[in-house]
Amino acid sequence: MVITVSVFNRSREKTEEVIAENPGKKLVPYYTVKEFVESLETPRRILLMVKAGAGTDAAIDP
Repeated sequence: MVITVSVFNRSREKTEEVIAENPGKKLVPYYTVKEFVESLETPRRILLMVKAGAGTDAAIDP
């Protein structure tokens, strides 16, 4: 089974880096959140990765 993965990062350079580091993979770069979300089939499934730390903890803790 081959899965196509939509890739987005706030930084265009980081998005390009991920694509370049994974040749032959079914990765499709998107450069805006709107394009990224529109590329996903419903129901949309997103793996969101954020750096650990005080800022992240403050955002997710009530």
